[in-house]
Amino acid sequence: SESRNSHLYELPRQPRNAAVEPVRLTNDLALDVGFFRALTRFSADDDYLAFPSNRKGNADIFVKNLGTGTESPVTANPEPEDQPLLAPDHAHIAYRCRESGASRIYLTQIGTQVARKICDDCGEPNSWTADGRRLLYTSQGGLGLLDLETGRKTELARIPGVTIRHAGLSPNERQIALTVEDSAHQGERAFLAPFAGQPLPAEDQWIEVLKDFGVESLHWSPDGSSLYFFSPKDDFRCLWRQDLGPGALPKGEPAAIAHFHDNRRSPWSSWLAVTPNRIFFSLSSSSQNCYFTVVVAVAFTR
Repeated sequence: SESRNSHLYELPRQPRNAAVEPVRLTNDLALDVGFFRALTRFSADDDYLAFPSNRKGNADIFVKNLGTGTESPVTANPEPEDQPLLAPDHAHIAYRCRESGASRIYLTQIGTQVARKICDDCGEPNSWTADGRRLLYTSQGGLGLLDLETGRKTELARIPGVTIRHAGLSPNERQIALTVEDSAHQGERAFLAPFAGQPLPAEDQWIEVLKDFGVESLHWSPDGSSLYFFSPKDDFRCLWRQDLGPGALPKGEPAAIAHFHDNRRSPWSSWLAVTPNRIFFSLSSSSQNCYFTVVVAVAFTR
């Protein structure tokens, strides 16, 4: 028999080398180990960590104070909630709630467990603008922008034959890091697209930053100088950084941040939270139990 558990870990954002051991932050056997496309995600700043867990028998959102180590529930509903995304004010969390077959986005204030629905069909929250007024989301293969004050939705991109998997807004809000799945190519592709609050320009104006890496999501450094991602670039799902130069063009080759080659722990999820000093992510470990049945036959003769 085999069981698999997930925990949340942290690393320095600029580790000395790829052999630095990550520090485990949670001791929760109910964390979702994730599935293909990484349904488990968490977001963080340097003070708080938001994550989903089914420790109460249903996927709910929890927040952990990294200074005190205390954890508290953010939601307690019968419907499953995941994809938590901390707002820039660090006091609110947007998350996805799957109700009656629909993916809806709710917003709640930490410490209140009082939530309000901000979108009926916006799919998955991806990234906030710095003022906390607008939210990038992916839904039905496209990319949209939700204005929380007016409720207005702007479709930023929808390309036939292309599914946008994840979108991350750059710190200066001039670019969006996109990972897409193109029916004409095998695996995911990674781009940088210019952003001005309006529909994105044509795909031929996007900059492809990584090729043939199997990247499911890209995550900006706080200063916008690099992108972090998990990829099986070296035949294992390891953590990498791609530095960017002038014009947001890739500078040099990706650098390994952490290797996971020993099969003790594996990053089932592709989601990261990158802060000025730390990187947060989840790792899954498996344990096996072997059982043997011994049958003894005894023959008696006279």
